[in-house]
Amino acid sequence: MQAIYHVQITDQALRKSFSQRALAVITAANLGQDSLRGQIGHPEYHFDDNNFLQGTAYIRLQRQLIHQALEAQTPEPAWQAFGRLTHGAQDFYAHSNYVRLWFERQQQLVSAPQVETIEPLDQELLLHPGLVSGRIYLPWEILSYIPLL
Repeated sequence: MQAIYHVQITDQALRKSFSQRALAVITAANLGQDSLRGQIGHPEYHFDDNNFLQGTAYIRLQRQLIHQALEAQTPEPAWQAFGRLTHGAQDFYAHSNYVRLWFERQQQLVSAPQVETIEPLDQELLLHPGLVSGRIYLPWEILSYIPLL
């Protein structure tokens, strides 16, 4: 996902709940997941290559780090872990076909009420055999870090 979208989503969701300083740290950690180091060998950061179990485990790890940092009264590491967690959650929906599967199911339900939001953690869809995510193609992905390519 392009950085501008991560920034917009993070800002819109969190600006009313965090200070500007905290939001800056959260956003920087979120964007750091898309660094070259975060791209190579870490599909769990992005739920790529159908690494749903590993991606979920990564989010759980970030939650543990948040709790540990807050218990130690060190907010900055908690904000950083939260930024990494939000990146993974954003990429799950952006890189997988979860949303498409949800809409397809809604269209099949004749008596389905109109809804304004998608159920984000529908267990049936999370276990759906057709749930897939994008793939990383190395070394081609590295070319995206070269300007004008």
